[in-house]
Amino acid sequence: MADADYDLGGGKVRLIKPEGCGGADMVYWAKDGQSYSEVPMDLLARDPTKTRAAVYINGVKLQAAFDTGATTSYITESGAARAGVKTSDPSVRQSGVVRGLDSDVKSWVATFASVKVGDEEIKNEPMVIGQSPTDEFDMLIGADFFLSHHVYVANGQGKIYFTYSGGPVFRVPATRVAAAAPGQTGSAQPASGACEIQAPPAPTSLGAGTVTILMNPAQIKANIDGGQAQLHGIMDPAYVDRTAVVVHLDSGRDQVGRLPPGQTASIGDRVALQSMYRNFALPCHYIPNLVTASLPPKTARP
Repeated sequence: MADADYDLGGGKVRLIKPEGCGGADMVYWAKDGQSYSEVPMDLLARDPTKTRAAVYINGVKLQAAFDTGATTSYITESGAARAGVKTSDPSVRQSGVVRGLDSDVKSWVATFASVKVGDEEIKNEPMVIGQSPTDEFDMLIGADFFLSHHVYVANGQGKIYFTYSGGPVFRVPATRVAAAAPGQTGSAQPASGACEIQAPPAPTSLGAGTVTILMNPAQIKANIDGGQAQLHGIMDPAYVDRTAVVVHLDSGRDQVGRLPPGQTASIGDRVALQSMYRNFALPCHYIPNLVTASLPPKTARP
């Protein structure tokens, strides 16, 4: 009956009936220069009332169902096996249960080399595997994806448009792991009651600035170690291996920011930066400063 516009991060869901838009890209909220992704919907799906599209996991084409009612995205056990990851693999760990379309399912957590949704590719990040018996989809894209993106389902065009807003794309259940050896980046997860993390509960805009440095791995590791010591917390593992840059803000400060999936940066690029904040899905973890948008070059006033 209408298009569906999901801005869960902004607390809004809209039903839209476009008129005179033709085949225009429906990312009306995107700023100039901001990248966006699109993916064609599966219009031949068994249930046409549900939103489905193809995704690529480790290069293997699978079918995904988009479901805001599922708190956590997951790939089915059979879908993961087709993508080359089995729950019996030594690197895969059990993680309790997750909520699916109609029931709770036993789950594991594994790192996938590549998860490609439309034009966006998420590399080497953990994701939940769910023991779901369904044959209607291979992956469930849940509220975690919608919270980290602005998603527009253009039913009239048969396409899904989205932009990355910030935060973890796929959330995974918290588990206790052993403390890191001396000299290594910390990976222990203390109990939530003992956590004294000094990170704000929500992100704020740090403003616009210019990329001045593309950080190398040694600089990134030093930044992580220093940030964890200062904040008394642990950086969300989804961002540890992400590309990082130094941004000279228009306010005069220099801040480190990490790039979202699929985005690149060069020295001199203009970007918008968002502050770090606490990740309540993982006790004692925080999400670092993030680059949220590419901006047009700064022009001098006449």
